[in-house]
Amino acid sequence: MSGRHRLALTGLLVGLATVMVVWLGIDRRPPEWDHANHLERAVACHRSLAAPGRDWLQEIIAESSFYPPIVTCAAGLLYFALPIVPLTAQAVIWAFLVVGTLAVFGLGRRLLDADAGLLAAFLFATAPFVVFMLLNFQLDLPLAAMVALSLSWPRWRVGTRGWPRPTR
Repeated sequence: MSGRHRLALTGLLVGLATVMVVWLGIDRRPPEWDHANHLERAVACHRSLAAPGRDWLQEIIAESSFYPPIVTCAAGLLYFALPIVPLTAQAVIWAFLVVGTLAVFGLGRRLLDADAGLLAAFLFATAPFVVFMLLNFQLDLPLAAMVALSLSWPRWRVGTRGWPRPTR
């Protein structure tokens, strides 16, 4: 990754973090529907982890029988260091945005070139639904990031070992 690409990606991700912080500072409405549900599960995970001597793993799994608790518990762990507010949970979502954006950049670079990777990363990170997910604690953005990461993972990379390399 060249210095120009690194600077552009950093600017993009810092810019989106700024949008997230400003928006959450202005928006005073309580979270709704699934957003509130996931935030509640993050707090429940935090409480389960904070109470020693109990069967915390069983509690966490029972609390969320149909959603894997990875994202909510990542926010729950962050609640030990930062206040229990929506912005703390959104920091977890932003971290997944970083992972997804870098993975998409890597895929685009591998399939075409670094400029195509930068364009792909920009389109991914600024897609309206992705920005909406950045402002609401949902599990869709972490899922998208993990899909992009799995496609760019070294062992299963697109363009290597059995994956057809695109021709120009």
